[in-house]
Amino acid sequence: MPQLPFLLHIIVEFPASIAFFLHPSMTLPQRQAQAHAVIRQYALLLMASNLIAYAFVFRPADGRSASVAAALAIYHLGPLIRAGSRVRGRGAMEREGRFLSNTWVHLIAHFVCLVSLVYEATRAV
Repeated sequence: MPQLPFLLHIIVEFPASIAFFLHPSMTLPQRQAQAHAVIRQYALLLMASNLIAYAFVFRPADGRSASVAAALAIYHLGPLIRAGSRVRGRGAMEREGRFLSNTWVHLIAHFVCLVSLVYEATRAV
């Protein structure tokens, strides 16, 4: 049976890693060519995290999978905090005109990943 938290991480982060790598400017409010190398490096780190998560998708839960789940959970704090601050700070509903805006989708997706990975990290120990 697949380990759902690791699969969720891949589902959320694989499209993001491809988008960051192929279109680094889309993540910035204005085009900044000097930032492209950093964004592409971030994309490669996300791809590496996906490969690590994939190694644990079909593996039974143990201490090692708990450690990896905890590490991936810590990662999801960053995007969750950023999305939360955008929702609170700039009024995502007003700006984007609907509840399920990109900001809300990011918030919900990273929250679900965080909670499932924390559960996996504590369950496997």
